[in-house]
Amino acid sequence: MRTQFDKSIQFKIGLSVIVLSTLILSGFAYYQYTTRKNWEYDRLSAFSDQVISRLSSNLALPMWDFDDGKMERIVISEMADKNIAAIVVTDQNDSVIISKMRDENWNIITDEVKNPEELLLNQAEIAKGDENLGGVKVYVAKQFSEEALNRANWDILMAVIVLDILLFIGLIISVRVLFIHPISRIVSAVNMLARGDLSVNLADNMLSRKDEIGILANSLTVLISATKETSELAEAVANGNLEIEVRERSDQDQMMKALNLMISNLRATVHVAEKMAEGDLDVRVKPLSEKDMLGLSLVQMVKTIKRIVRSISCLTDAVLEGKLDIRGDAEKFGGEYAKIIHGVNATVDAVVNPLKNTSDYVRQISKGRLPDLIKEEYKGDFNETRNSLNTMIENLIRFAADVQNTAEQVATGSGQLSSSAEQISNSTSQQAAGVEEISSSMEEMSSMVRQSAENARETATIAEKAARDARDGSMAVRETIQAMRSISEKIMIIDEIAGQTNMLALNAAIEAARAGE
Repeated sequence: MRTQFDKSIQFKIGLSVIVLSTLILSGFAYYQYTTRKNWEYDRLSAFSDQVISRLSSNLALPMWDFDDGKMERIVISEMADKNIAAIVVTDQNDSVIISKMRDENWNIITDEVKNPEELLLNQAEIAKGDENLGGVKVYVAKQFSEEALNRANWDILMAVIVLDILLFIGLIISVRVLFIHPISRIVSAVNMLARGDLSVNLADNMLSRKDEIGILANSLTVLISATKETSELAEAVANGNLEIEVRERSDQDQMMKALNLMISNLRATVHVAEKMAEGDLDVRVKPLSEKDMLGLSLVQMVKTIKRIVRSISCLTDAVLEGKLDIRGDAEKFGGEYAKIIHGVNATVDAVVNPLKNTSDYVRQISKGRLPDLIKEEYKGDFNETRNSLNTMIENLIRFAADVQNTAEQVATGSGQLSSSAEQISNSTSQQAAGVEEISSSMEEMSSMVRQSAENARETATIAEKAARDARDGSMAVRETIQAMRSISEKIMIIDEIAGQTNMLALNAAIEAARAGE
């Protein structure tokens, strides 16, 4: 699993340098190896030449004398050098006279040479003067040279590894101090800038550098300054300031061009909104593209407001024309716009319903029917109208009852007067027939009583008419009150006539009594 370190630039630079240095050192090591190998080969060749030269010279006399013991001692003395693996001495017929070699423990034994291909062979003739006595073969072992060569190679490899490690550590420290730390600070500043934090500042020692790091730091400072300027402009636009002027820093300044275009479009949108606020719904809204959500929403808003205005206008026109059953269709709108139509409908209902109820009650009263009191609660001033109408109904009910009671009392009084008149008439008929004056008085009284009865019936008729007229409204109430005043005056006249009649009856009774006596 890769760590953050092996992804870092210092690791990559260090690894690249290590690979490069390793290749260079490996090339140097290979050169050293081949040089040392050639040198070892040349050394072994020179050594074998020296040995073969001594043997060919030293073995000539013992071979001439056929002194095998001396030859063997000479061979063994030469094999004292461990680099010699075997020595073979042959006669002139190539028959082996002496064959010395080393065993696994590198001890000298007499045996045939084994695996001669792994050994370095050097041979020479043994001669006495011009006579060829035989030959000698010297086998030199390569393993000691190879071991020395391997040790040298291992030393070179260790040196390369140590140099690589030291170089890597030194390079990492240098790269970290000279590059990584400044780059890390720049990366941190860029990350802060990417997160929208414009408070980032770079150290002066970075800005004063003359290398690429200094150039990068100064470029980043310019970028931070430009971003701050753009942020301030965007914040001003966000706060509603569309009067600002945006300066394009170059022909390639796409950000400022986009900001200028945004301000221009927002100004056009504000112009449309101002026209709509002034009530101008004929203002033209042109979306910038199919993805201009603000423009498309503004077009839809203008259409919706126009529909609301038309709906409310139709509703108010209908109310003005007396068409009180027409209402706006809130289902055609959504959200708060539907609430507006519902509110207008509720407003019309709040006005029309009390008016309809009041009109219905007045119509019933005008037809002579006294309806029940209005139980429904109205809002605001309509509740005062309800209370006034209920008060008028209560007054009409009480007034009709009073008129009816008065009419009944008048009828009762008239009946009593008529009965008294009949009793007096009967009494006077039984008295002296000669009392013409009393009879005449009684006839006059009877006529007055009949007139009173007629007046009572007229009063009852007037009372009934007053009761009917009272149901016609406030004007009928006033007429009824006037009629009641007239009735009251006539009742007073009747009471006065009744009093006079009682006096006449009393006088007649007295006169009749006297006459009887």
